[in-house]
Amino acid sequence: LKCLIAEEWPIPAICMQLVVDARVADDAARVTEYVSRKDQVSFKLQESYDGLPAALAHQNKSIRLLAVRALDKVGRRDYSRAVSLMSTTLAALDDQDHDIRRAAVDTLAGFA
Repeated sequence: LKCLIAEEWPIPAICMQLVVDARVADDAARVTEYVSRKDQVSFKLQESYDGLPAALAHQNKSIRLLAVRALDKVGRRDYSRAVSLMSTTLAALDDQDHDIRRAAVDTLAGFA
């Protein structure tokens, strides 16, 4: 669901939290797990960048690359937020994978 929203909105999916009944929905859960007896569910979307440092340290390269690309997308939309996330982006420069380091360099260049 978050990926579909990210296609239409400028918020990266990794920076979204879907809230149902005042609690953050589990990313691995199916939407049907939150449907009430009325066959309806209402989500509130909130932006959160708290998970980006952990995503950059994730063992899966795809997750790390997604996090760096999210930083790039955020930086192009909100410069002040990009500055606050600069140290997170700098950490990606030490990644063992060339693609992650390259994406981090491109992201930092976009901040300039």
